Amino acid sequence: MRTVHLLPLLILGAAALRLQSRSHHSLEGEFSEKIPIWVYWDEHEFKQDSFFGNLTFEALEQRIDPAKFELKLVNAANIKEHLPDAPEEFFRLYDAAKSDFLRANLIATHGGIYMDGDIMMQENFQTLWNELDHQKSEAMVYLSPGQACNKQFTTNFMMGRKGNRMCMKWADEIKKGLKSTCPYTSDRDDVNGVCCYNPDGSPRKECHIPWGRISRPQTEGVTFAKSFSLKTKLASHACIGADRGFGIDDDTGEMLWQEFDSSKEAAMEKEKGCWMEGPDMRCKNGKFMKNFMKRTGYHLYSSLNYQQRQMSRDEHLFGPKKTVARALFRRLLLGEDATDGVKNGRCGATQEDVDASDYKHLTFIHIPRTGGTAVEACTEGDSKEQWGVQNPALQGLRKLSKTVKLPEMGGACYKQHVPPSLWEASESPYADKETFCIVRNPYSRIISQFKFELAFFKKPTECSAEQLNWLIQTRLNDIQQNGNKFAADCHWTPQSFYVYGVNNETLSLDVKQRSCKNVLTYENLHAPLNALLKEHNYPYRLDKHGHSGTSVSEDCKVSQADISEESRRLIERVYRSDFHLFGYKIQEV
Repeated sequence: MRTVHLLPLLILGAAALRLQSRSHHSLEGEFSEKIPIWVYWDEHEFKQDSFFGNLTFEALEQRIDPAKFELKLVNAANIKEHLPDAPEEFFRLYDAAKSDFLRANLIATHGGIYMDGDIMMQENFQTLWNELDHQKSEAMVYLSPGQACNKQFTTNFMMGRKGNRMCMKWADEIKKGLKSTCPYTSDRDDVNGVCCYNPDGSPRKECHIPWGRISRPQTEGVTFAKSFSLKTKLASHACIGADRGFGIDDDTGEMLWQEFDSSKEAAMEKEKGCWMEGPDMRCKNGKFMKNFMKRTGYHLYSSLNYQQRQMSRDEHLFGPKKTVARALFRRLLLGEDATDGVKNGRCGATQEDVDASDYKHLTFIHIPRTGGTAVEACTEGDSKEQWGVQNPALQGLRKLSKTVKLPEMGGACYKQHVPPSLWEASESPYADKETFCIVRNPYSRIISQFKFELAFFKKPTECSAEQLNWLIQTRLNDIQQNGNKFAADCHWTPQSFYVYGVNNETLSLDVKQRSCKNVLTYENLHAPLNALLKEHNYPYRLDKHGHSGTSVSEDCKVSQADISEESRRLIERVYRSDFHLFGYKIQEV
């Protein structure tokens, strides 16, 4: 569970039981149609590769269940469709103030989720929406560093019920302010407050809104209920904690454009460098951000990072400068391990080597937590070969319901992690290809996955044998009891599902089908892999440090010895085929 702060509850008045009853029903019942996700888009039209290469919208669309949510882009051009009573003063606001007006009024009038267009989502919307019910709250906002839920909070991402007290109060404050007359002429705007009219009553060309003045209600949260005769068991609002919120800790987003490396030593050699320490990020300039890869989402501060917002999708994801933002974007959109210790992108090959080589093509099957990111990176920038996530056809999420026939098997995995037999034959990137893959001892693969989730997931929260065994038992009991073999981006899927076939109606293994022709082992990778590459005329060579799999949470020292007997038995039952088919021994107790 993320850190959430709840305001004290006020029980006021004797009427209006409607809100009280809401706390006992699902929020989805409040919407006769889909739940709206309101996004402020300040451009006149949606253009290809504009505004951070449209990466924020790509991430957003990956995390929307279209059966339950509907994306609605809003701006001055279509505001009257959604808010027919929007005052004419709205059209005299600068962009940031328009965003403030929209979020308050849209949520008050319609309910749903609001976010600015320069927010990059990590968490899915269904999980977030469920928090309103879980926290028994009318609305939810988030905290930036130094803020407190009952005084200050940030609203460029927020959720709320239609007619919630906070947004109703806030929207009313804004509308009254926009009708106000400035006490002084524009030459004294340093002392003017919110106002849209000159002292003589004539309209100003642009309303005067001190920066941030209307970005949240001016009255402290615990007083919101005072102007309403409501009896409710719901808090007026809850706050996602600063350690899970959307704000970048330098309040400018500058940290995102620093050079990024997986190790402190390498980052310190750069003029401006950042590195990961477990789930946290540190930078050479002294900046620090807790839980960097575990945030609900990320505010990119488009107004302050204008040059970066003009970059195309390919420049952000595949450009030569390896920044924090690049690692983050690749993690959120491509499922790439952002801290994988890859030493160089071509595995020792120069451009001249690549140009001179006549490949006998191989296709790589990426089994998660077996060092696959390092192998994929060998083909980065190679126009003749694209393995895994380097292949545009394997970028983004794939819904498993496309091929898995069991209705309870919902969810999605990044395409490079989807087992080959779970693709339709007509669209499979592996059909009729000579393939290779890497398998790993199931025990050590799970240790690697624990460290990965420690860095990127809300839970686990600490490196300990107790949390290691909690994670193993939680994930593997879900597989045993519910059949959910594709959780966490297919990272817990049996490796045998990638090497052999899978019946998409029963999810049983079919060893008569073979998906991976050349099976290599993580424990003895370098010589066999380099020999295979040489045989197929590739110039790449993986050194002994290039398949570290992860440098995530290197300080975390849990090991196979910390796996309890109960967890070990679960591992052996769920991954029986991996032990048997790939020659790994079951550990003696």
